[in-house]
Amino acid sequence: MTQRLKVMDKIMRLKIWLFGLILFAVTRPDYAAVSGSISGVIVDTKTKLPLPGANVVVEGSLYGGSSGADGVYLINHLPPGVYVLRASMMGYKNQTQGDIRVQVNRTTSVDF
Repeated sequence: MTQRLKVMDKIMRLKIWLFGLILFAVTRPDYAAVSGSISGVIVDTKTKLPLPGANVVVEGSLYGGSSGADGVYLINHLPPGVYVLRASMMGYKNQTQGDIRVQVNRTTSVDF
């Protein structure tokens, strides 16, 4: 009887694992085929030095990113469309750029 329970337990675990795998494969969005990106550099307007840690958000959405040590930022997985970006950093005035067009499988460049 114990051997039979062990076999049934293994079968049940396999079924659960396969169900999870199928569920993941079916519900996982394929971002690469239906999205684009926005990238750019954020610099100080007076010194022209990069601004690390600046935030860039797509207004009206949950998309955004922050600049690295070189001032470069990247926002991935954006659906195609027209967007408004807002860059902000402590000690600096917020800047906004509109009419940013994102196309499928393309990276749009927007510098601040």
